[in-house]
Amino acid sequence: MSHFSQIQSSFTNKLALKRALERLGLTPEVYDQATELVNTWGDYAEAEIILRRQTISEDSPCQADLGFQWEPESACYKIVADSYEFNHSTLKKNFQNLENFQAQLTVAYQLEMLPVLYNQSSFDIGEPIYENGSYTVTITQKLDPYAEITA
Repeated sequence: MSHFSQIQSSFTNKLALKRALERLGLTPEVYDQATELVNTWGDYAEAEIILRRQTISEDSPCQADLGFQWEPESACYKIVADSYEFNHSTLKKNFQNLENFQAQLTVAYQLEMLPVLYNQSSFDIGEPIYENGSYTVTITQKLDPYAEITA
């Protein structure tokens, strides 16, 4: 039986999550309020960030949206997905399974969080370099050559 399940994540920033999904080539819809996810099997769920089934089922018969629902208790977004339908979407072709999708999204999210964590007026953030299975990002602190040094 097909149904929505909730998967815990560590995503806390809506804009960084949206950009991370876009970094993976996806087209998220972002809402201020929880909005209904569509599942042709009659299951009901809501989310604030949604990947509509039409955008993740180009050559496949996917019948359910995938969403990210804000969870106030944990202050994180939960992934709301139908694992059966995930396996019938183009996401399966790109990520193999929900676990790999979450892992790759987590990496993209961390890259998108760098400008949030490091103020761009104080830091230069280099382009991520992917090599040997990992990313390297150079973050350089900007120094004011005229700042007074105190000891």
